[in-house]
Amino acid sequence: MNRKKLLLSILVLVLALSIGYAFWKSPRQRSVAQLKYAPGAALRKAPGKAAQAAGGTRVRLDLLEGTAATFGGFRRNIFKPIFMDEAAVAALAARPPAMKTVKPAAPAPPVPFVPPKDIARLTFLGYLQKEGMKTVFLSNESEIFVVKLGGRVAGRYELVRLTDDSLTLRSTVTGDETVIAVAESRPPVMQ
Repeated sequence: MNRKKLLLSILVLVLALSIGYAFWKSPRQRSVAQLKYAPGAALRKAPGKAAQAAGGTRVRLDLLEGTAATFGGFRRNIFKPIFMDEAAVAALAARPPAMKTVKPAAPAPPVPFVPPKDIARLTFLGYLQKEGMKTVFLSNESEIFVVKLGGRVAGRYELVRLTDDSLTLRSTVTGDETVIAVAESRPPVMQ
């Protein structure tokens, strides 16, 4: 019991000393004999600033009427994988892409369709599925096309069919259809 009373009395003494120290070290309000600036008096301006205020500082409204900056294009492929297996890429690059053409039924024997250069360079970058609608991202080395089903690519091709493993483009000029195989892990191969 005596230990508890001794500990309590030491803690009360430390509390009293800390309160006394805080009161003794607290800042006191001081007063001065003369004020640096008279209350209500205008401030004197420096001569350099007076000339600047007279005509040097103006609001330039002509900057608000400037032309808006236009989009300069993209500089890198944001869908390209960061780490790629170089052996697999070299093997895919060495293999020539297979082409497959679907034409409407005609009385003449089918003639293989060679797609134009611009559609042969199309690369599947990826797709976004939102609320049941898929948006496809295609690239032809200089442009990125964002296309939904029924949309146009490069103004001459229409996306007519889209499945998990292929997409079908129809030429608006000739009506020929080209099927592009889609794979997430490797570059697309046209069939």
